[in-house]
Amino acid sequence: MPRTQPYWSNDKGLRIFHFQGQDAKPYFADMARMRIELFREFPYLYEGTIENEREYLEKYFSCQHAHVLLVFAADAVVGFSTSIPLVHEIPELRDPYEKCGFDPRDCLYLGEAMLEAPHRGQGFLRVFFEFHERAAQKHGLRFTTLMTVDRPDDHPLRPAKYTPMDILLAHFDYEKIPGCAVEIEWPQVDTGRAEPNVLSIWQKKLNA
Repeated sequence: MPRTQPYWSNDKGLRIFHFQGQDAKPYFADMARMRIELFREFPYLYEGTIENEREYLEKYFSCQHAHVLLVFAADAVVGFSTSIPLVHEIPELRDPYEKCGFDPRDCLYLGEAMLEAPHRGQGFLRVFFEFHERAAQKHGLRFTTLMTVDRPDDHPLRPAKYTPMDILLAHFDYEKIPGCAVEIEWPQVDTGRAEPNVLSIWQKKLNA
C-alpha cells in the first residue's frame, strides 16, 4: 500500500489513493489484471491480453495530467478509476467529438470505473465521479465525458438482473449525446474474434 495519506477511506478498511502519470506505473499488473477480468463481463465482453493492456495503459502513465484512483483492501488492489484530458486520447476516440461539434480541449475523459464484485454497492462510483469532476475543473475543462458500449436488450449474455448503465449515468447527471458515437474493434469472448463495437458518448457539463 502507498506510504501516503489516502484520498478516501471507509469503515470497512477500503482506501482510495490518487496517482498521476508515472506514479501509477508500479501498479500496472493490478490494473491490467482487473481490466482483463472485469471487461470480460457483459456488456464489454472484451478478450484482453497483457500486451494490449500495456499499450492502452501506457498513455495514462506517460501523461502528467492523467489521474488514477486505486482502491485497496489491505495491500490488495480491488478497484480503480482513470481519467485523462481527451486531447491525449487516441484519434479514434477524439475524432467523433469533433464531428459532433465538441472541442476535445474542453473535456476530461473517464476511462474506467471498476471494482471487484465483493466491493460493489458501497458508493465508490460517486467517489470516482466526484474526484474526476473536480480534477476537470482544476484543469480548466468544461466537461467530463465517458463512453458505454451498446448491446441489444435481448443479447444472450445479458445477465437477468443487469442494470443498464443509462440508469446509473443519468442518476449522476450525465447525458447521452444523440447521434454521437464511437466505433472500436476489439476481440470478444462470445465470438472468439475481433468485432466492431459501437459506444455511446456521455457528457456532464461542469459548473464554472
